[in-house]
Amino acid sequence: MHRLRTRYAVNRFKVAAWLLAIKWPLVAVSVLVTAYAMSVFDTMLALMGLGVFMSCGMITIIQWLISARARCPLCLTQPVSVRACATNRNAKRLLGSHRLRVAVSIILHNHFRCPYCGETTILEVRDWSNRRSSP
Repeated sequence: MHRLRTRYAVNRFKVAAWLLAIKWPLVAVSVLVTAYAMSVFDTMLALMGLGVFMSCGMITIIQWLISARARCPLCLTQPVSVRACATNRNAKRLLGSHRLRVAVSIILHNHFRCPYCGETTILEVRDWSNRRSSP
């Protein structure tokens, strides 16, 4: 298992995972609320649905900015970000998405398996005190 270099990297992964996990239910809620508001001709409810949809856009931008710096310590790809790289042949998906699986794994288990290199990374900071000193 690999570990991350700094506490900031651990926090980046956790925040990016939470934002990605929050975004998709909010998109579904905004679409449902807006569709219901259109069917009953309620403008206030339609504005609320559009407001939730706009907040999803802001969450997407913030998540994109944070996940751009969250990199796998082994292969240096961004597992919580949209990538067009070839994935590992053993990489699994959750609801059709590799990055959603990474995000849920970070939230529930505090580690993730990189879909690009296939190695497991635990969200802890490396212990630098155990390094051997050169003679």
